[in-house]
Amino acid sequence: MYKAPEPIKGREVLWGVGQNDGKMLVRKGGSRLAFITALIEPTSEMATQTVGTRFAISESSVWSNG
Repeated sequence: MYKAPEPIKGREVLWGVGQNDGKMLVRKGGSRLAFITALIEPTSEMATQTVGTRFAISESSVWSNG
């Protein structure tokens, strides 16, 4: 089971090819500002630096045919 680092615990991200002009729909999570939802570019510094990865969600190999 994945254990998220404390700074991103509770964060939710939705992203799909061709959806939301290519942006991720992100909800911060946590007890403060949990209700705020934002659209963020998946290749932006905010998206990649926050979780400590150099790869964007759009480069992920996890896919669902749903």
